[in-house]
Amino acid sequence: MFETHLETWLMKEYENRGIYDVEDLSISRLSEAFGIMVDSTDCKTKAVFDSEFAVIFINENETHVKQRQLFFHEFGHVLRHYGDQRYMNDSFINLQERQVYHFSLYAAMPENLFIRCATVDEAAKVFELPKGMVADRFDQIQRKQLRGAQYNTLQIAESKSSYDPDSWSNETHRVLQQLKRQTGREVIDESLIR
Repeated sequence: MFETHLETWLMKEYENRGIYDVEDLSISRLSEAFGIMVDSTDCKTKAVFDSEFAVIFINENETHVKQRQLFFHEFGHVLRHYGDQRYMNDSFINLQERQVYHFSLYAAMPENLFIRCATVDEAAKVFELPKGMVADRFDQIQRKQLRGAQYNTLQIAESKSSYDPDSWSNETHRVLQQLKRQTGREVIDESLIR
């Protein structure tokens, strides 16, 4: 399976901190493992952090499922971003928000645990997350699997036809003949022709 750099990084971080099962994805377990304080508030959920300290304030009036979604969003900001959005331009804020949304899908539903679920409803119940977020993760994994299958198909096709002189263009043959004249040696390796 093809993993993104972000997935690979996050899975190593989880492994290094003993995050292996769905039960380990609780807010209390993750905040403890990553040294992040979590506190409830009646204000908007947000993270306050620098390189040495982080606290995530979660709105206590939200449902448990919504609190988990908000936690993973802010968790992404803490682990992946620098700076204060109050002083950033809109395009940079939008970039960070898109990045953190994708991060939250990986962090809240690691693929090795997520693939055990057959439906959106099942995964929403197991991971205690909104169905829309879970559906986005299903789509994300399906797109990745499709890209992997396409890549494998291309690799197989290339390995079968890449050294087939009959499929080469006239220009390729012309260049190879020119190279043969210039070097005085055969440039087509007959042993590679199937």
